[in-house]
Amino acid sequence: PRLKKEKSDEYTQKCLQACKSWGGPATTVEELNKILQERSDTAEKILRTELSYYRDTHKADVIQQPDLFRVNNISSDDQLLNFCALLSGNDPMS
Repeated sequence: PRLKKEKSDEYTQKCLQACKSWGGPATTVEELNKILQERSDTAEKILRTELSYYRDTHKADVIQQPDLFRVNNISSDDQLLNFCALLSGNDPMS
């Protein structure tokens, strides 16, 4: 049987590969907006993948603000607002 961590790491790697395919993972709101504008046809999928990758690589933040990391049962507009809040909160320029 495979360990849960192995599956989780594999999923994180899959997300990372996907993010790289469109120039991510986004680290700023500007980067995210640019990616979403360039690929508006798949913006929802991109947003979901970026947020999933971010969630998997910022575990301490997830514990503090779990609502901002939701990807299920949430509109893509709300996902975008949450992810922008996360990115701007961690943006050294702000």
